Amino acid sequence: MPVSYFSLAAGIPLDVPFTVWEEVFSSMPLLERLDLTGDEGGTAMCQGIQRASAGRLCCPRLAVIHIQNASPRRRRDSGSEHDTGRAVVEDSALWLGVLRDTLRERAQAGMKLQEFVLVVFRSSQAGSHAHGRYDAHLAQLRPFVERARVEYEDLVLEDSASESESSASGEHSD
Repeated sequence: MPVSYFSLAAGIPLDVPFTVWEEVFSSMPLLERLDLTGDEGGTAMCQGIQRASAGRLCCPRLAVIHIQNASPRRRRDSGSEHDTGRAVVEDSALWLGVLRDTLRERAQAGMKLQEFVLVVFRSSQAGSHAHGRYDAHLAQLRPFVERARVEYEDLVLEDSASESESSASGEHSD
């Protein structure tokens, strides 16, 4: 069955290699919308679509990309070929730069993305300079996307006692 909408939501850091993303995009010529929800994974996803588009552009109908909470986070450098065992941070500038280059190529081939939305969770401890960073990166995407925006959502942290009570009663709070 042809796939026009692909959504991946993970409650754990997305550790999907770009080669898997490359296969996913290469096998979905009718893909129109991509939703990615989870921590990290932005770099590999963007590298995958870039590599799948080498030679001929993949997913010619792709019109919408929504990425939620793909912000940089500390993670362990494990499982890689050059495992150092130290904490690393996925850099939003890196994956948004790869995405920009891919969207430029697609726009030049007449396949301009219609909408790109990046949803970033913020805490009360994060300064406004952290949020401005995403706005600056998004400005580089705008020439290759009809509508591009960053949405900031407040991250609400509950204490573990009330979270346990909510879990026990079946309630879920966002």
